[in-house]
Amino acid sequence: MNSNLDNQINKGKGFFTDEAKNMEILIHEIEDALGRNKNQFPNFSIQDGWLGQALFYCYYARFTDNDNWFGKVEDAMNKSLEVVDYAYYKRIYPTDSYDHNLASLGKFYSLCTQNGFLDMDYCSYLKPISETLIELCRNKIRHKDFSYFSGALAAGHYFLFQECNNEVSKTIIEEIVIGIKESAIADEKGGLYWKSPKLYNRVYLGLTHGSAMIVSFLAAVYEHGILKEVCAKLMHGALLHIISIKRDYGTRLFPYYIGEDSNKSQFSLCYGDLGVAFGILRGGAILQDHEILKEGKLVMDACMKKKHEDHQTFDASITYGAVGIAHVFEKLSRLFPEEKAYEQSYRYWIHQVPKYRTHNKENTAGFNSFISNYSPHFDYSFSWGISGIGVSLMHYLRKDGIPSLDGFTCVI
Repeated sequence: MNSNLDNQINKGKGFFTDEAKNMEILIHEIEDALGRNKNQFPNFSIQDGWLGQALFYCYYARFTDNDNWFGKVEDAMNKSLEVVDYAYYKRIYPTDSYDHNLASLGKFYSLCTQNGFLDMDYCSYLKPISETLIELCRNKIRHKDFSYFSGALAAGHYFLFQECNNEVSKTIIEEIVIGIKESAIADEKGGLYWKSPKLYNRVYLGLTHGSAMIVSFLAAVYEHGILKEVCAKLMHGALLHIISIKRDYGTRLFPYYIGEDSNKSQFSLCYGDLGVAFGILRGGAILQDHEILKEGKLVMDACMKKKHEDHQTFDASITYGAVGIAHVFEKLSRLFPEEKAYEQSYRYWIHQVPKYRTHNKENTAGFNSFISNYSPHFDYSFSWGISGIGVSLMHYLRKDGIPSLDGFTCVI
């Protein structure tokens, strides 16, 4: 441990338990690993680019009450702008898209300003981003791609969270909702579903590619007062279809996609029953449908029985790991404050994070990303690596002074 890290630990906030103190030390070790990282991020995005590191240092400056760390934020932002042009874009992961990267740039400016990390008039910066995203989004609507990563919902999430030109945002969100309506496929019982063009036209169910993702987005649109009747009908149809295919698969209740016959199970934000259960509860609450809520609670009850020892959660990250599961439960604890078990599950999964450390990954504070075989930069990233793990731990330890991850993930 170097002297800089020792100093940060000594200056850190005091906590009452050894476990919390160890978590605080782990946060500083993650910063130390990020500071020593010699790998260049391949893009400017939040999820696996320079802005993910910038976001970590925004939180870290607040966590340590030391504004000097904003120098690191500025450095990472400058590096992100050096590669923002489409000429530098390179797809590494199958569902990567320039849309999603560009949307994350806009969300970084808007949400970091709204959260008090940045002090800037960001609307002028967002104008060209918005114009480009509208064009890209309309193209994705024409291709019936509504993925959060590769499709129209990349822009959709951005326009939900920015506060500059509300009429422009409202118009493109309406276009997305109408596109979702016109692309819906009806089953024999009146349920609705959508295909994923970038994923072999499969019909996914989860929170990143599937029906739960659609429901979660429509719920947020409904809360914004946009096309409420249309959103309600689409949510109801999607939830009918999801619930109709619930089965006992042994270790889970839903397939990852229709026709999937794998016996393998993953429990994460991205895959497995957790995202599906979140979608059912999110939509059921908006619709105030007690039968749908009952189904959602049954699925979520099964999710809350999952443990680290089941070996169905493959790392500690947001997308595939422990802090992503914790993030879902933290959001649920705010949506359903009367359900104390959600807060307990949030705490449980946050405290599993150290168990995912290994001895052969010293350069990444001991953590190994599930998808680091695609590229080593994922180990350091926000969505798949230690930047997101660190941010999640900081929010947990300082919930009163550090904002949640709202807007920075697909959980809305």
